[in-house]
Amino acid sequence: MAGFLGREDHNMLRDYITANDHLQYANLAEGMVAVNVTHSNLPSNYSDIRMDLHMTIASVKEKLRKHFGTPVEHQRLVYKVDGRVAAEMNDDNRMLGFYSVESGQEIHVIDTDPFSLSRGGGLTDVSLVE
Repeated sequence: MAGFLGREDHNMLRDYITANDHLQYANLAEGMVAVNVTHSNLPSNYSDIRMDLHMTIASVKEKLRKHFGTPVEHQRLVYKVDGRVAAEMNDDNRMLGFYSVESGQEIHVIDTDPFSLSRGGGLTDVSLVE
C-alpha cells in the first residue's frame, strides 16, 4: 500500500529523527537540569521542567505547586532514577544538587492532602461531572 514505509525506510527515518537525542540537554546553562515530574493523583507528566541545582527543596516544592496545585505542605518529593526510588527529598533546606539530580531523571510528587481536589480523579475524570 502506498504511504506505508518499508522496514528499511522505517529504520532510516527513526535513525534520522533520533540522531541528536544525545544532545537533548547539551544547551542547558551550567547548574541547571531538566527533569520529568509526575504526580501521585494526576495522569499527566511534565517533561523537562528546568530547575537550578542550587534551589532548595522548599523552592522546588513551590515551583511544583504552580504546576500541579498541590500545596507545599502537602507535597512529598521522591527522586527516581530509571523508575526506581533513589531518594526521598524530605529536607526542605537541602539544595536540589545534594541529591545528584541529573537531566532526564524523575521527581515524583506525592500529594498527602486527604482533601485534595486531584484525589480520586477530581480534576481529570469527566465522568464525575454532573
